[in-house]
Amino acid sequence: NIIKWWRNAPSFSQRYSWTFTDNGNTIIGKGELCKDGKTWERDLDLTFSRVNKTTDKSFNDTVMRK
Repeated sequence: NIIKWWRNAPSFSQRYSWTFTDNGNTIIGKGELCKDGKTWERDLDLTFSRVNKTTDKSFNDTVMRK
């Protein structure tokens, strides 16, 4: 499953895709930008992972400290 987002502007275009993996527990995001209307370059890459707050002790410790 992939979601795509883009914006086209004369001097600054962007495109981004989110890929859902691991039964929806991981989202991998990849972004690109184009400043000249022709050349695309890497912009922003992000990975999100679901945390099981009932079994992940590090998550519970972090939440309790705040």
